[in-house]
Amino acid sequence: MAGLFGFLIAGFIFFRSVLDKQVEMDDSLKEIVEYINRDNFTMFLTVSSLGGTAILLSFLSISGLSSIAVQVNSPLINSTMSIVVMTVIAAILFAIELVDPLKIEKASIHILVSQGKIEGPTSLENFNLAYNQFEELLERISKDPDIAIESGQSKNLKYFALDSLRYREFLKAGRYEDIVRLFRYRNSIIHSRKKIIIDIGMENLAKKIKAEIVSELNSKGHKY
Repeated sequence: MAGLFGFLIAGFIFFRSVLDKQVEMDDSLKEIVEYINRDNFTMFLTVSSLGGTAILLSFLSISGLSSIAVQVNSPLINSTMSIVVMTVIAAILFAIELVDPLKIEKASIHILVSQGKIEGPTSLENFNLAYNQFEELLERISKDPDIAIESGQSKNLKYFALDSLRYREFLKAGRYEDIVRLFRYRNSIIHSRKKIIIDIGMENLAKKIKAEIVSELNSKGHKY
């Protein structure tokens, strides 16, 4: 069991490092990799919990060989073996998930599906136009010395601009989360490699947030 956990921990750390390096080369993977890392961590906790339970029951079974009646200890041993088997199966599934070469594509599809019911269809071209205009605004903000914060700069210009806007209180309540959801949606489209119906609601969200930010900046004396 110790060897199994050692293998899983090493694999978890290694593949997390690999994904982080992919994000450094392609920042459109940021939200997708965060989703994968959360999913992997949840799976790791599940395997760890099963393994810990199996080890505890094993100790109880061993200590009970001389102190507990056979009719009590026998079910305990059977339960222990069942949990050990479940732990091994969960560990195998976790290992397969870690090495899956299509995990980014699958995670992207899952993110898109989890968006729920769409408001209506739109074209990919229209969505990209609205999103790119919003992204250009963020890039411009990230280079504006009157808005960009001086410390804690993120390597990702989009998030640096968002952090600056939030710090300067130019974002309405809940808008930061909406923008991250927009990033996640757009990047999932890129990496899903699957033809989907583009949600006009996300296109309208990009336009609405862009207009809100521009209006807020202009009201504070910034010319956008």
